[in-house]
Order: sequence, then structure tokens, then C-alpha cells
Amino acid sequence: MTFKPKLLHLCPRLLWPYKGAVIVDLKINPLGLRLVGGVDLITRRPFPNKNYKVACRKRGHNKAFNGILIETAAPLDEFETVARWSIPAEGDIGAVVGEVVTHRVNYRLLDRDFDAASEDMTLWYASSPELGGWSDRWPVALKGIPPMIAEPIMEVLPREDSARINTSDSLDASGWIVERWQVFDMPTIERERMQSHPFNDRLPPLASAFRV
Repeated sequence: MTFKPKLLHLCPRLLWPYKGAVIVDLKINPLGLRLVGGVDLITRRPFPNKNYKVACRKRGHNKAFNGILIETAAPLDEFETVARWSIPAEGDIGAVVGEVVTHRVNYRLLDRDFDAASEDMTLWYASSPELGGWSDRWPVALKGIPPMIAEPIMEVLPREDSARINTSDSLDASGWIVERWQVFDMPTIERERMQSHPFNDRLPPLASAFRV
């Protein structure tokens, strides 16, 4: 059975309310791909809430895109990303943090219906014919769960107001998160959804994809 190449849209993110946090590197297994901050990746803030830091491809421009694209000719049913973020010293917070924190995500593709997948859950919604006529791709297990709870994200400051699903944290002696493990299930989608999304001009262009 022949499988089409997979286009993966990944959004390495950090929630950090201070300045200076940057992506150190991103590893993707089993692809053997390591992307280095400042060389392959740059940290941007594509959302109105500037506490969200997102790694995107360094391309000599200033536009902040939401994540990166990776195209692989090999079929993938499951893969892991390991993102390391440098957290700077910031006053009293820095006295405790001031280190590199690690975010591990195990992604599981739920089907092989289409040739792309995105962790941006807003791309999973059904749409009217005027907006592409896309079908609903939301998995039953995630129905009713908002993206802000389900999508993978690294945090350092523990939060009690929102319990994230499929998440396990390792804390230091002061209670800060220094390592996080998450599992995220994604349906496949048509790659055309990412080419001209009417409400999101922050999606990375297809020409920017890393190819492995």
C-alpha cells in the first residue's frame, strides 16, 4: 500500500509572561531531525497575547508565524518532539528558574485519510462551502475540550485554574515546571486547509517546510 508524503504542522510553544525566553533546539524522533534556535529556528510572538512564545523557521524576515512545517516522505503513525527552552533570569523568578526547561510531546496520528496533520485545532473545524467546504475532523475523544486545554504547550509557572489533559510535569524544589511530557492525538487533514485559511494569516507558508 502506497502512502502520500506527510505534511506536519507543529507549533512548539512556551507560555512565559516575561521577556527573553527563546527556543534552544527542537528534536523530532524518529526522523533524526534537530533544529537549532538562532540557526534554523527563531522565537516569535504571533498571538495578541504576547506571553505565548512560538518557534518558527528562521528565514530572514520579521513576520511571526505560528509554528513550522515538516514534510516527510515516510509515513508516520507516531513521533516525538523534544523542545528545549532557555528561561532567563528575571528578578525573583530568575533566582529560581534561569535555566533550560524541556518539553516532550508524543504525537499520535489517528488515521491515514489525508496527507497532512496539524496540532492547531482550529484547522479541524468544518467550514461552509464559501470557506472551503471542509469536513469536521475533530476526534470524538476531544469533542467539547477547548484547544487551550488540549493543545501541547510548555509552561514553567504552575497553574491551578486549568488542568491540561494527557500531561505529566516534573517540578524542581521550588515548584517550577522544568520538564513536561504530553500526549497529543491528531487527525489527518487536507494540506489545502493550510494554504489559504481565511482567518489565519499566521500559518507558515508551504515553501518554508523542512523536508526530510
